[in-house]
Amino acid sequence: MRTSRILWLLGIVVALVALLAAACGDGDDGAEPTATQEQQQEEPTATEEPTVAEDVPGVTDTEVILGTHTSLTGPIQVYSQIPNVTKAYFDYINATEGGVHGRQITYLLEDDQYSPALAVDVVRKLVEQDEVFAIINGLGTPTHLQVVDYLLERGIPDLFVATGATEWVKDPGARPNTFGSIANYVAEGVVLGNYIAETYPGQKLGLLFQN
Repeated sequence: MRTSRILWLLGIVVALVALLAAACGDGDDGAEPTATQEQQQEEPTATEEPTVAEDVPGVTDTEVILGTHTSLTGPIQVYSQIPNVTKAYFDYINATEGGVHGRQITYLLEDDQYSPALAVDVVRKLVEQDEVFAIINGLGTPTHLQVVDYLLERGIPDLFVATGATEWVKDPGARPNTFGSIANYVAEGVVLGNYIAETYPGQKLGLLFQN
């Protein structure tokens, strides 16, 4: 189980680095531009100011700032290994690859202690004070439910939500900036229920669940 968790985590981190590379890249794939593309790529005139990275919150010519709300302490502190490993991998990319397209990845971890009220406070700090480009892997259904619509209103990418609630995937059009990261709990329940029914028919079932 530990190996599968590590592989899942590394898969998310590698996917995120790939997304950052695509976002920070210049879009040059070697293909000849069409007439429309040529018009879009024309050099600005002397009186026009080119678009620069500073126009995007959390992105400069040298840095991309990401953040998360997570449980570094509190009742589900065991999950703290996930953001800590993610940060370690970003630090590795910074040290060995110079970041992504010359931009260092800064990953800010804010401890919400699995408290919905505290999650609101730390996410507002990340967005309004730290000016993050995106929230990555925000942990917990009760905590993230309190901030998901705020992130939508502020136009902040909300990537790889670390909870299997169907809330994140039931209506993608309503929250186009929100992306789940793991199998949702309903799907897991169906798989487990079918397995139990087929493998242990007629036997008693015991359940452990979170209060």
